[in-house]
Amino acid sequence: AEPVESMVVCQKLTEEQLALETSAPIAPSVLYLVCLPGEAVPQPWQKWLWQSGDTGRGQTAEVTAKGQRLLLRPGRALLASRSESFDDIFLALAQFLFVGWQLREMEDEIASRWKVARTDVDLAHQVDDNDCQRWPQVNDMTRWCALTRMKFVKLDRAMHLPSAGLTDAAAKFLEKLVDETWLGDRLEYLDDELEVLEDIYESANDRISEFSYFSREYKVEVWITVILVVELILLLVDIAIGLSR
Repeated sequence: AEPVESMVVCQKLTEEQLALETSAPIAPSVLYLVCLPGEAVPQPWQKWLWQSGDTGRGQTAEVTAKGQRLLLRPGRALLASRSESFDDIFLALAQFLFVGWQLREMEDEIASRWKVARTDVDLAHQVDDNDCQRWPQVNDMTRWCALTRMKFVKLDRAMHLPSAGLTDAAAKFLEKLVDETWLGDRLEYLDDELEVLEDIYESANDRISEFSYFSREYKVEVWITVILVVELILLLVDIAIGLSR
């Protein structure tokens, strides 16, 4: 969950190289983009686009704006434009894909942590001596929640605030992409899930910390009481011996 810097790496491919590259499973962080002149998309390219079987959890869209048409599927995209310059739309697409990939990673990680949290819910209400052994795990989850929240804030900013290099047209194109793929709704749902985890582990940390503190205090008080009782017994023994003489 550590916030990290990211970059977009571009590489031009011939049609033969593209066919070879996309014949194998595509990594989640890779997108093959085909740029076509005009707004029409030839049938062979449409067939190539829909060979991607993964739903991509929101990474499917069709956006049209000012003579430019983008068809997006997981790992593949077609950009048809009347202009020979694809730079603006490419930058918008790069920012969109960064947000989408980061969001998908966070969704997967929260889903896996959710299973652990279900077993830790009881720690948010009442704990005993045995539960103190789970404190390191609770601390790890608390730290993870904090780092994930930091990552979420940067992701939320990246989605709602276009990069400085985007033109107004590219920013509007990005906004349409976000709306078409429900990224905003997915981010809100992710925020709710993260808040639930934060509440669970914040409460669990408080409960275990309080129990551990009072448990130590109780043991110290018991030992002090025992020592005082022993001293009193010894004192009474001394008095009894003195009187017997």
